[in-house]
Parts: sequence; structure tokens; C-alpha cells
Amino acid sequence: MPTLKTVFIWPPTGFAHEQWGDSPEQDSLLRTSRRVCDSFSVELAAENIAANRSEVRMFVFDFDGNDLEVAVIEQETQGFECGHLFVPRGFHTLPADVRTSLVADGVEMIVSRLGEVRGWDVAAIHRSMDRVRSTGYTCAHTSLWKSSPDRSLRARLSGRLLDDGYARVRFEFSDGSETQEFVANSTLKSITRMGKELRWSDNTAVSTTEQMSIYTGGHGSSTVRESWFDFAPASWTTVRPPRPNNAQGAPAASIPRVSLRERPSVTVGSGMGPMNGVPRGYARELDQLIDAVCESEAWLEWWRIGSVRDVFLPVSFGDVTEKVIARRHGESLTVTLYRPTASIPRGKAGVALARADILAMVDRAQERLSLPAHPPLR
Repeated sequence: MPTLKTVFIWPPTGFAHEQWGDSPEQDSLLRTSRRVCDSFSVELAAENIAANRSEVRMFVFDFDGNDLEVAVIEQETQGFECGHLFVPRGFHTLPADVRTSLVADGVEMIVSRLGEVRGWDVAAIHRSMDRVRSTGYTCAHTSLWKSSPDRSLRARLSGRLLDDGYARVRFEFSDGSETQEFVANSTLKSITRMGKELRWSDNTAVSTTEQMSIYTGGHGSSTVRESWFDFAPASWTTVRPPRPNNAQGAPAASIPRVSLRERPSVTVGSGMGPMNGVPRGYARELDQLIDAVCESEAWLEWWRIGSVRDVFLPVSFGDVTEKVIARRHGESLTVTLYRPTASIPRGKAGVALARADILAMVDRAQERLSLPAHPPLR
């Protein structure tokens, strides 16, 4: 049986020098979540918690309120369990330690609530997050030593995820010397792969390759010849620190609490992936329209007319056949759009296709549930 081992908030990464998500609040929460969720995932995997799905994927939304509110999708979805975080105004102005604690509490609340619904070992979930807290939310990895060709020296790679959402890594040598830290990608798995890919090019220089990143360093020093941040333009040839996660301006009016939203009469959720190769214009428009269809009060009123309690609207990309499939099981409806990545145009045509795709999903749901005309789509 599968075990629970991966927890993260979507998207798990973003542009190093641009805002993640739709607002400064979302940006701050997403970046803070990287080290919290990756550390939590490691601890959950160690507990061997039996679960039908190994992944919990969460999505963040802006919230015109004072507290961090969370909710779970109790309907069983394809491929992963699902939860939502509603981030309050001014979240990005909170101190880093406060933000981190709130994110950890919110993620733990979502996963433990899902555990209650699914019959998981909830005590093991709480133990896992307690261990994360006990380390001060440190998320780090040090690779095994690798010897130089002449066996005179060994090297390893050490890295850690920071609050800005990105890793800092360095080469360490068995004589006690080390290089300066340099910027790497946004996941603990990425740091681990970099360590496995560490190579000696001769008896004095080491390098490692991760995705399109090439870092080379002499003994005791490091020169970055090419850098790559997830999805960044290939023209970037020098390292710039990612944008900081310490917003200036008026602080939040109060320290938020974390609370679980009561299950509404109808829940509407979505998810999409894999995002490799999906044009940004299409992805942004699709994401905004999905938010409206799933979260706006006008649309929720429309969904409540139907005879279901759960609606799930996933979008699957990749090498797939274009189609829309609706499946109803009791009080749950799932409408899945399959969109071949290669068929998505860029620019305005891609934006128009995103709108057409959402309308195709909504029309199929309307037909399946015998609903009246739906609200306007923005």
C-alpha cells in the first residue's frame, strides 16, 4: 500500500526575481512554505503512514480577513489529496519566524484533518511536524564524500533552503576548506541530486549539474559560470540573489490565527499539471479563471443548485488526447480536461484557449447536473 510522503503548496517554485502567486501575500507564503513542506515530507515518509495517495497538494488563495484559514477537499481526487490555504491581508509583512510558524500550523491542520477523514495515523502526522519544529524549520542536506582521482582529497556538497524559497549550497573539502555559498533551486530533492552529481574534473576542481545549472569551483573557491533558476530565461548568465521575503511597509494589524473552515454545502476544487512546457499566458489565464469558478460567491451559488457536495475540475497536460470527461460518483462530480501541451499556443491565442477550455469544463458540468445558465466568466 502507498505511504504518505510528499506535501507541498502549489506552485512549488517560481521565478527567482518575480512574484510567486497572485499577490505579495501569496508570494510570501509560497516561498516560506518550501523549507517547511520539504522538511515535513521527509518526516512523514519516515513514519510510513499508510494512505491511498502518497501526495497532499495544497493551493493558496487571497482572503479578505485577518486569520490564515485552511480547508480540505474531502472528495477523493485523482492522483493526490487536496487542501486550500486562505492567506490574510498583510501576511507578507509579518516577521519570518511568525510566517513560518503559521505556515507549519496551517499545513499540519490540513494534513491531520485529511488523516481524520481518510483513517490515517494522525498521531504520526503530528509527531512529524513536531520534529520539524524542533529543528527550527531547518531544511538541509549534506551529500556523501567523493574522492579526487588521486585520492588525496574528498569533496561533498552541503545545502539548505532559505525563507526566500531558494537553496544555498557550497562545496566542502576534507581538509576543512570550503567554497562560498551559491544560489541553487527550490527543493530539497534538487539539493540531493546536486550532491549525487558532484564530480571531480581533475585533482583540484569539482562541479555539479542540476537541471541546466553548472557550478564549477577550484579547491577553496567557487566561480559560477552559468546559473539557472526554475523556468528562468537562458540569457541569465550571472547569479543574482532571489528577491527577499521581507516586505517593507505597514505591518499586519495583528498576528493571525490558524483556523479550519467548516465544510460548506458544496466544495469546488481544481488542480493542474504537469506544467512543463505550458505557456505562461495560458497558465495564468487558466489559473485566474479556475479561481473564479471555484471560489467566487456567484459561482458557488450556481454550484449549490446541483445535487452534489463536491466538484473537482482537474486539468491534465502532457502527451494526452484532447478531451473532457465527466464522472459522477454519489454526491461527487469530477470533470477532467485533457489538454495536449503541444497544442497550446502562446500569447493572446493561448489566453483565448484557456477561456475556451474552462467553458468546455463548465458546460460539461452544467449538462451532467442539469444546471441553469452559469454566471458570466469574468
